[in-house]
Amino acid sequence: MNGADRKAEALNILQGFAEWDVIVPVQALGELFTVLTRKAKWTAHDARAAILSWRDAYTTVGTTTAVMIEAMELVTSHKLSLWDSVMLAAAAQADCQMLLSE
Repeated sequence: MNGADRKAEALNILQGFAEWDVIVPVQALGELFTVLTRKAKWTAHDARAAILSWRDAYTTVGTTTAVMIEAMELVTSHKLSLWDSVMLAAAAQADCQMLLSE
């Protein structure tokens, strides 16, 4: 969404992880839906179809009560935003070794 070079770089990174397990926090799917419909001007129908394809292609980790409580701890301890903290907490719950973000 932020230029052809950035898109190509992101796709290159994702292709490099083909042999790894990819875990997507459910919150990231929601954020992607928002970007697709607001910034990229996709229809809600098309954005939903894209999100469902990601959901079907990758393992997802939900924003559970435990994730939210841990996220609030990160906010308290490290002054991070709540939503960034939710992503971190969800990744930690899924035992991720690497977290990629915009």
